[in-house]
This record gives sequence, structure tokens and C-alpha cells, in this order.
Amino acid sequence: AIVADRMAGFRAADMALARGVPTRVCHFGDFSAHSLVKDGHAADLLIARDLISRTVDPTRFARASRTALKPDGILLFEFPHLLEMIEQTGFEAICHERASYFSLIAIERLFALRGLRILHVAPALRAGWLRVFACRSESPLAPSSEIEPMIRREVAAGLDRIETFVQFAERSQSILTRIGAFFDQLKTQGKTAVAFGASPRGNALLSYCGVR
Repeated sequence: AIVADRMAGFRAADMALARGVPTRVCHFGDFSAHSLVKDGHAADLLIARDLISRTVDPTRFARASRTALKPDGILLFEFPHLLEMIEQTGFEAICHERASYFSLIAIERLFALRGLRILHVAPALRAGWLRVFACRSESPLAPSSEIEPMIRREVAAGLDRIETFVQFAERSQSILTRIGAFFDQLKTQGKTAVAFGASPRGNALLSYCGVR
């Protein structure tokens, strides 16, 4: 069975239904997770590519994921990696579609509170995203050697310190000020800037700068 969360999964659900795959379209949470298990559909593999950063309650996501997994089941999910955003001052990646942006440090702590633990981490195919494999805390599956290096890298980048985020905000504002001044200069000179494409990040950047 495929559970397509109403927040992001209608297209996947439509494709699955068109191919005759048993599909249940619902909001993924405690009720749907318990319902799946009750109906004999506990998951060997639970995939949530871009869900945890979109939900307003990530603890609910973690709790429901644990419920839906078999004792030795695996949770696979991806999200925009906060480390990349901080290192590159990529504030333009922040948009209304996502309620949270996560580091692996935060994911590890969140999961520990909800009876889950990390098995493996790797860069996702999408640039700047992280792919995480997790399981129930009591699962016999052994964690990979890739977890600790990523945690150390995040600590080195200061993702466990509030000052890092204050500095990120200051750098972001500095960039916005310089971009705004550039467009003001073009306008004063009577010049026109033309851009092609509909990149969400590009649109967000222009909106932040007040460019209309």
C-alpha cells in the first residue's frame, strides 16, 4: 500500500492508482499510521522524500513513522540540509512551503525522543539535500560509519550554537542590501534588468529584495 500525504503526494497517488497499485490517500499522522498497521500494512520501507520539513509538527511525523514501521523496518526521507544553507548563506531557499529546516543534529535529537535512531546518511540526488535512513531504536540494524562525520561537520559549522544563526541573518541582510543597491543604481541610470525562468529561489530572492 502507498500512503500519499495530502500535503505533497497527490501526483504520486494518481500515478500509482493509474497502474493499479493499492493506494490510500490520507494525511500521514498517528491515526493513519495505526490504521495501516491494523489493516496489516506495517512498512518494511517507509519513504517520505520531502515531508518532514513541510509538516508543522515534526514530532508527530516521527511518532507516526515509528508506529507505521515493522520492528526491523526502515524509514527513508530527504530534506533541504541546513548545513548547506548556512555555509552558502542560502537564505533564498527559505520559502512558505516548508515549516522547518533541519540539521542532522536536530533530527537525531528529535528521533531519540520518539523512539527512532539514524542508520545512515548520504547526500541526496538534489543538490543541498540530505538523505537519511532511520529505524526504530530497538532495531538490530547497525548504524553506518557516515553518521558521526556528518555530525562533527555540523558541530564544526556551529549548528549547535545560536550565534551561528545570528551571523547567518546578518550575512543575509548584507547581501540583500547590496542587491537592493544594485537595482537602485540600474533604475537611476535608466537601465532595465531582464530575467528568464521561474526558479522558486530566484523569485524568493527578488521578493526579499523588494524587486517588483
